[in-house]
Amino acid sequence: LGILNLQLGNTEAGIAQLVEARARCVAHQLDDGLADVYGGLAVLYRDVGEPAAALKAAQQQWAAARRAGDRERVATALGGLAEVYQARHEHDLAQTTWQRMLDMARNLDHARLVCRAYLGLGESHAAAGDDVAALDDALAALRVSRTSDLQRCEVDALHLLGGSYLRLESAAQAVYFLEQAVD
Repeated sequence: LGILNLQLGNTEAGIAQLVEARARCVAHQLDDGLADVYGGLAVLYRDVGEPAAALKAAQQQWAAARRAGDRERVATALGGLAEVYQARHEHDLAQTTWQRMLDMARNLDHARLVCRAYLGLGESHAAAGDDVAALDDALAALRVSRTSDLQRCEVDALHLLGGSYLRLESAAQAVYFLEQAVD
């Protein structure tokens, strides 16, 4: 509920619920729930510009997911870590971590996580100035999204393609993909 409230913009309620959930998960040794709580906190701290706290929460999310033995949560936590590295402009760490997530997601045969990892890699490559690599990642995400009917991922991949083509000064290609994204 705390994560949902954060997503809806109810920050105060979301924080209070995450703090309460963290205490309950610790008291009952629920590492799977604790991973989710720390993931929510990492996003919160990242979004409010607290990179050190975001990194600590993302690392705690990853540790809790590993203790729980939940490979899907571990892959998700790697994505959270990569997002924090990216926000801190640590592009090499972000790309390495996105790649680890991608490898794990492929092994799990989890299309949504595979797509998310490709998108993260693409955004990280774009942020590092490598729009050609970003195009490759976005096209891979687009293929996964269309094969697995992941509409949100498809829209995100189309946006990444459009933005990458814009930065590469290929206006016609950019418009083609951006128009698809809004359809």
